[in-house]
Amino acid sequence: MTWKTRKELPRLKKIDIKFDIEKILEAYEEIKDNPWNAYDTDYKTLGDHYKGILKNSPYQAESKSLMSLTEYNPEYKIDKNRNSGSKWDKVYMNGKHELDARCYNKIKSGIPEYFSYMIQTFQPNVSRVMLTKLQPGEMLGKHIDHDTSIGVRYHIPIITNSDSRIGFIDDDGNDVLAHLPADGSVWFLNPGIVHWAENLGQEDRIHLIINMDTHRLINEC
Repeated sequence: MTWKTRKELPRLKKIDIKFDIEKILEAYEEIKDNPWNAYDTDYKTLGDHYKGILKNSPYQAESKSLMSLTEYNPEYKIDKNRNSGSKWDKVYMNGKHELDARCYNKIKSGIPEYFSYMIQTFQPNVSRVMLTKLQPGEMLGKHIDHDTSIGVRYHIPIITNSDSRIGFIDDDGNDVLAHLPADGSVWFLNPGIVHWAENLGQEDRIHLIINMDTHRLINEC
């Protein structure tokens, strides 16, 4: 597998995968009232360990903004031949399995069938999968999630509005705002670059985010 640096990967790109938005919405209706408390429950170990990083992210610092669809998998082993050329392959979190976000890839029981189907479509090498909520008037400030040698992530908008946008900086240093429609499309958003989000609309913005321990999809596009 070819690993690329954050600068070699696109900032934002539509992937050649598309799901049925009506089935996505039906699946969301099934669990939308479940607790939005991922960093109090399934990702609590990660949240407690990375407080210095998470405090700058409304999604992660405010557990009410995130619902986990996957949980810790004690049986998962990181590929010994991963070969990303990164220090993370040898010393990632001092080898502590429970502190490695890539090991939180077990689909939780009770997840709607269509969400399970979507997650399985991205296999192998799926890590954390979660629903994220950006409430009306809320903004997610400029930040970097993590280096792309740890993994990459894909957004699937479920509910959005024309005043909900993702921002990033282009090659010329200009701020760019992009609206991602909720039509079943999958979008790569580079986690290693400065980016941000805003929801200036009147309803919650809901995205399904799938993290992957591979560059396979973005390399193929």
